[in-house]
Amino acid sequence: TETVALDGTATTQTIGKLIAIPAALNFNNVKQGSTDSAVTTLKNVGTANVTLSQINLSGSGFSNSGIATPVLVVPGESLTLTVKYSPTSSKTSSGEISLISAQGGVTSVSLSGTMTQSALNLSPASINFGSAVTGVANTQTVFVGNSGTVPVTIAAANISGAGFSTSGLALPL
Repeated sequence: TETVALDGTATTQTIGKLIAIPAALNFNNVKQGSTDSAVTTLKNVGTANVTLSQINLSGSGFSNSGIATPVLVVPGESLTLTVKYSPTSSKTSSGEISLISAQGGVTSVSLSGTMTQSALNLSPASINFGSAVTGVANTQTVFVGNSGTVPVTIAAANISGAGFSTSGLALPL
């Protein structure tokens, strides 16, 4: 048996690592036609620099801003990524942001959103006053309801045609 002498020095490998806080963004009950925003913080919790080279986004109604790539992220540094949700015709949306580093790492942020709608209903939908006598008021009642999922403010009630008027609405309602 032969013995071979070995000599070496241990080193610590430096690794950059991006994390997203929070790693999931949920946009709940966003009105159709409006936009909601949230932020996620990207932090390098490793011991080496990370170059964020790409930000890929999937999902209907989502967009992002705040970080231009490529960008160098040193250990301990944080960046803020703003994500916006503008619901389209879909009631629910899901997506993902993939943050790709030049070193080959991928950090993901999951996205979800729900759209709400307001829907005013008039009952009855039309009124027939029949034969009306000149000078005698003929009244009909119309009920206004909201079958949507968000509150609605009624700012005005517009009536057209000679001799018609409204009463009983204290606007805005």
